[in-house]
Amino acid sequence: KMARLAHDPRHLDSLVDVCAFGVAPVVVLGSVSTPGGGLPGVVWWASALVYLGAVVTRLGFYNVEADDTRFVGLPTPAAALVWSTYLLWPVPVPPWLVPVLFTGCALAMTAPTAIPRPGAVGLAVFSLWAASLALWRLH
Repeated sequence: KMARLAHDPRHLDSLVDVCAFGVAPVVVLGSVSTPGGGLPGVVWWASALVYLGAVVTRLGFYNVEADDTRFVGLPTPAAALVWSTYLLWPVPVPPWLVPVLFTGCALAMTAPTAIPRPGAVGLAVFSLWAASLALWRLH
């Protein structure tokens, strides 16, 4: 079983997902929403580290899951859409919202909640959400 896991293409996919859906949002948000110093900065960076830990944990569990009919916890691409939506939101948002979103996404990704894999309608909604963000950005 270990030899089969070592050659599973999900491992490389998960490494890419850690970079794209974990590290990239923290780097981008760190550059556009400066956390500042003092207690607000500590809270911001602590929540960012919790988020990164949750991404790695979520993807680690995904790699060893044997059930291909469901996810356990929020998939990381869905968390990425949360960050994309936040970054494109047209009105100013309060600075405390980033740590709240980091923590909320981390909890959702690591929650022991079974989420059925989306069918055609669910994939269409997910795709439309992503496409609408791209179109919103181009507008």
